[in-house]
Amino acid sequence: MPIAFDAASDNGSLGGPATSLTWSHTCTGTNRILFACFFGHTTDVVTGVTYNSVAMTFVNKILNTADRYIYIYMLVNPSSGANNIVASASENSLWRGLGVSYTGALQTGQPDASGTDSDTAVTSLTTTITTIAENCWAVLLAKSNPGDPEAGTGSTLRETGGGNGISVFDSNGPLAAG
Repeated sequence: MPIAFDAASDNGSLGGPATSLTWSHTCTGTNRILFACFFGHTTDVVTGVTYNSVAMTFVNKILNTADRYIYIYMLVNPSSGANNIVASASENSLWRGLGVSYTGALQTGQPDASGTDSDTAVTSLTTTITTIAENCWAVLLAKSNPGDPEAGTGSTLRETGGGNGISVFDSNGPLAAG
């Protein structure tokens, strides 16, 4: 079964200041994988993320230059149906969260690869990621200030933060290994 986009979600508006952010995401299909993508505080204060009260796995984070930390967490085989993603922090943060899920994903060996990239005062940013296995998809999280980032070559927009400067994308197809 090939990988396929399942669903995208967002928390609806800029949240906080608060020590947690909650939003609903619905997963369907088989061989599911879910990614929680969000920004938080100007310091690294995130303490964990859950989906349906199950801990999600940290994938990567980066301090968006002179702005906020952005994070990606994932969960292999998340519960199907509508459940809450909950991100928690040790101190109050302004939040914006997006979720994206897929079907047909391998249920072991995740994530295949991860990376970060950052720059200031650019209108375009190109990032390279080297996957290990054949037929992987890339999930990309971007933050800009102001405005939501837009899709470029090799990426498909799945959800935006409604003007809060965050968007989640994917490769919309398999990438070659190595």
